[in-house]
Amino acid sequence: MGLEMGLEMGLEMGLEMGLEMGLEMGLEMGLEMGLEMGLEMGLEMGLEMGLEMGLEMGLEMGLEMGLEMGLEMGLDHHPQQCVQQEQYFDS
Repeated sequence: MGLEMGLEMGLEMGLEMGLEMGLEMGLEMGLEMGLEMGLEMGLEMGLEMGLEMGLEMGLEMGLEMGLEMGLEMGLDHHPQQCVQQEQYFDS
């Protein structure tokens, strides 16, 4: 009887404590590591892609608009000079 009760109680308590501690530690470590890695990778990739796309689009749009506005203003204010320069470059 003593062995039977001892084994029964030992198994019951062992399983209960093992499951409880396993789940608690597993969830805690899983969440901690998941959040840490997720934030780290998310920030790294977000910054990298954001900077890359921002610089690329900024330069592209800046150059395009700058050239367009420069030509428009040049033609508006100095049409004869622009025509002369264009003829110079064509020759």
